[in-house]
Amino acid sequence: MAKKGKNKGYSYRYNQSGTVTCRAYFDMPDGNRTQLSATGKTEEESRKKLLNKYAKIHKEGKQIKSNSYTVKSWLNYWLNEVKTENLKGGTYDGYYSSFKNHVIPIIGKIKLKDLKLDNIQKVVNKAKKTTFKKYGKTQKISAKGVKEIIAPLKQALIYAMDNDFMPYINFKNLSMPKEKKEKKEKSKSRSSRPKEEQEIVTKYFKNEIPNLPFDLYYAPICVMDLRGIRPEECAGLQWVDIDYEQDILWVGNHTVVKNATYDKNGKRTGTKIVIEDSTKSKAGNRAMPLGSFLANLFKAKYQSCLDKGISPKPTDFIFLNKLGNP
Repeated sequence: MAKKGKNKGYSYRYNQSGTVTCRAYFDMPDGNRTQLSATGKTEEESRKKLLNKYAKIHKEGKQIKSNSYTVKSWLNYWLNEVKTENLKGGTYDGYYSSFKNHVIPIIGKIKLKDLKLDNIQKVVNKAKKTTFKKYGKTQKISAKGVKEIIAPLKQALIYAMDNDFMPYINFKNLSMPKEKKEKKEKSKSRSSRPKEEQEIVTKYFKNEIPNLPFDLYYAPICVMDLRGIRPEECAGLQWVDIDYEQDILWVGNHTVVKNATYDKNGKRTGTKIVIEDSTKSKAGNRAMPLGSFLANLFKAKYQSCLDKGISPKPTDFIFLNKLGNP
């Protein structure tokens, strides 16, 4: 009679020959769930044989599946199935553009299992010679630009190697262009606008310009202008980020961005709003001076919510569109 291994996910049976047979159900590479068995001298030995048997089947199944992948189909799978939920803002668009314009035309038809370092080197060499027009002048892609093209390709192929979809490639042997070292200019004080323009904007929001009454609809523009923060950071401001007692405005705890959405064929289908919990770097989360003017602006904004019968929670976003979204 078969017995169940306690909390081990398999059953075992002692045979008349003195051996032990273990059985368990596994998810096969073809999507079906199948029972496998293995026999050993002890329960532990048979269990190890069972796991090794499944590991071999799983690896062979992946290898069979990988035979059908070309570089083009793999990049499409990696971008839309593996990475799409983790990419911020226009990063997806950048990866998609790099693959479409610089990678797929050169190595897209090559089977993933047949890909070699020389093939990737061709992508690098072609990108180095690629030209584009900027301000009417023909320019070559910079060394930094080439690296930005190759970076997502390396990510996709490393993922393939880690999951046994292709043979190992040592990217350290890839010959990349070297960036020219430029002399760093002395940092200048950051100003979002020239002083004259800033005075005009400030006077407008202080209601000092005749016939242009202050309107809370333009409050986000005022915040961005006075503190020099990005639109996605301004959209991510929550009421908890306003500290009147310490006279601080916390920026970067949340960002609101629009990601493009694509179907499995890489065709753009629309956009979706994505709320990120933090900026890309720790330096992005920062405290900025609030000031009496912005303090009064936020208080007026809060009061306008109360006037509409809305009592904002600390984690509610401050600036919402007509649909109530950030």
